[in-house]
Amino acid sequence: EVTPIEAIASGAVLKGTDSHFPFTWYLSVMEGQVARNWSPRETSSSVACALHFIIQRNGVVSQITLAQSSGDGAFDKEAIRAVQSTRLPQLPSEFGSNTLGVTMTFSPP
Repeated sequence: EVTPIEAIASGAVLKGTDSHFPFTWYLSVMEGQVARNWSPRETSSSVACALHFIIQRNGVVSQITLAQSSGDGAFDKEAIRAVQSTRLPQLPSEFGSNTLGVTMTFSPP
């Protein structure tokens, strides 16, 4: 499991959720899984992008959209690839919704 400090060092950081989601353990797992898939090519250290995506009840990630472009198309595509290749556990059964919207920011590690 990746600690938040390791996730920040990786450059893939949770920015927020669309609804109240008190399950911080799940968000830490999600952030760690995405961070493991995030390995952009060499680029300017000042670039960053933000992605919004939906986590389905079964843990499948869908509806990935570019919320804020870095201005570098290849960098943005790498961030999308990192999210697309992430496999997540199902949402906590105590969570009352079938989906969770998430926004993450991506910057060079």
